[in-house]
Amino acid sequence: MARKLTYFASALALCAATICGRAAIAQDDSANGKDAEQAVATQDGRQQDGEKPSESKAPTESQENGDDIQFDENKNGVQSSLDAAAENELNEISQTSAEDLLNLATELKLSATNVVDLTKIVSLCNRAEKLGLDDANREFSKQLRLSAQLDRGLAIAQLFMDPGLDVAQLPNGWQELRDLAINDFKMALQETDDIPLAQLSLGRLYILAQNAEGAKAAFNAAINTKEDDQEEIKAFAYFSLADIEKDLNEAIKLIDKAIELNPQGEPIFYYGASVILDKMKREDAAIARINKAIELAPENVNFKKQKAMILANARRYDEAKQVFEEATKNEEFNLQNELAKADFLGNVKDFDAAIAIFDNLAKTFDGPGVYLLRAVAKAQKKDYDGAIKDLDEALRRDPNMLQAFKLKGGVYIEQEKYEEAEKAFRQYLKKSTAPEDKLTAKTQIAYSISKRGLYKSASKILKDELAKDAENAELMRSLADMELLFGHWNAAAELYDKLLAKDPDDSGVLNNYSWLLATCPEESVRDGARALEYGKKAAEKTYYAAPHILSTLAAAYAENGDFESARSWSQKAVELGELEEHESLDSLRKELESYKADQPWRETSEIMKEVDEDAAPVSETPEPPAQ
Repeated sequence: MARKLTYFASALALCAATICGRAAIAQDDSANGKDAEQAVATQDGRQQDGEKPSESKAPTESQENGDDIQFDENKNGVQSSLDAAAENELNEISQTSAEDLLNLATELKLSATNVVDLTKIVSLCNRAEKLGLDDANREFSKQLRLSAQLDRGLAIAQLFMDPGLDVAQLPNGWQELRDLAINDFKMALQETDDIPLAQLSLGRLYILAQNAEGAKAAFNAAINTKEDDQEEIKAFAYFSLADIEKDLNEAIKLIDKAIELNPQGEPIFYYGASVILDKMKREDAAIARINKAIELAPENVNFKKQKAMILANARRYDEAKQVFEEATKNEEFNLQNELAKADFLGNVKDFDAAIAIFDNLAKTFDGPGVYLLRAVAKAQKKDYDGAIKDLDEALRRDPNMLQAFKLKGGVYIEQEKYEEAEKAFRQYLKKSTAPEDKLTAKTQIAYSISKRGLYKSASKILKDELAKDAENAELMRSLADMELLFGHWNAAAELYDKLLAKDPDDSGVLNNYSWLLATCPEESVRDGARALEYGKKAAEKTYYAAPHILSTLAAAYAENGDFESARSWSQKAVELGELEEHESLDSLRKELESYKADQPWRETSEIMKEVDEDAAPVSETPEPPAQ
């Protein structure tokens, strides 16, 4: 049954999260010399968003640019800094009548060159309106003020329009700049919403504000503009919609629309398409798109690295290495590039070469990060003792390194040393301060205990946490998988029903529930129709590329008596499992033999036997304290 539990920790899953941390270091432009040493010395392996390469930016207007935006960080935010800068200059103005102020604002609008000038216009119009204007001049002042706000919003937005934006490179206080621009656009667009460049800019800002619905509305407004000759803006709006589209099939359709509008103009569109197609395991289509991006921008090294990664994901390792080496042959030797190289070598399963890079880096950079990352490579190589040794070295240098404790627990789980795993996760819990880290630690402690057959103690940890947060899907999922592990079929089914009510598209829940409904030894629990429904959906959500999920789909077909389909999907699961060297390959093969004999699969061999805890102590370590 453990093969079907796609949630609980494994060393490789924890390694993968840590590798993302390595990539994050590699993308930090400051990682050179002493800055690099500090980066590695403080690296804790947390996952960060990677930077997308970009060859071009969204359309701009030459008059609007954000290059001169500056503000005093000691003041109360960007808005007050701009207002103060404007007021300092306006205090010298001798005009006192509303009409004179409006005339000055009008003259300034014709010569404005930066956001401070635009802020002065807004301030002059506000002053004039407060002093009192007739109806005609009041309407003119309003339109002038909104025009200045629109221009100011466009100027600020240029800081954020690059599709490959790395917010880490933005100045402190960028969130306030973003919010100021959003407010300017909202004010201006109240008068007329058919300003496609403003809508596109507003949408990009909403993405940064994590307002997906607002972003979608803005991008669609840009696309539906009635203005002529706006194909470039529409193309970027489609591309931006793809950024926030969760359904990858729909996302690729949106990028195709962007390319149709601008087929030769933006290599970033083809790059973006390659990323999505690669996630969908459509490697040939992904390679075709990235090749087009490289054709349009042959000097872009990041596009070539993306091609190498697509080839690696397709397990075409020799080709991937060749492309990567060609892309990086002129790169200088520094920490950033060496970490990126080691990351790539891990992806092509050349763990020895990756470890050799870390060996060399450890001679210069003696911080805990190098040992953590080398431990990842050793764990992937299944050199678990070597990984533990490196993790101990990392913790000797930084006793509070959370990811080292987390990875150590995962490595012990791979070794089936569950008591040692529990101890490592308890240290992880003790050192954690963030609620999400504490929750992860507790679920892993519970899993480590459960793998020793101690259901009562393990489930109590999760149930106690659920008593404090009854709607927490992570806890609910952990408990559901634990009930399944111990063969508590009805309890597991009840929890899976609740989870699907919360998120009907969770592929992991769909897969585990389908497996239960298709293979449960108790006839009263099995439900072939629902098993097939959920199995199909899980396979679709994972693009028919996960061996264990395809094996679930095969089991569902078998439960419905369709052994021909069961054999077909089971054969596919075995083939993918062989390519991936899947840990459950033996079980996948046994399932296929069962279907060849026209026999449905029944899950009995992997059910965890519950230990009598009255006769066996749970652990030498105490239960995690209430947080």
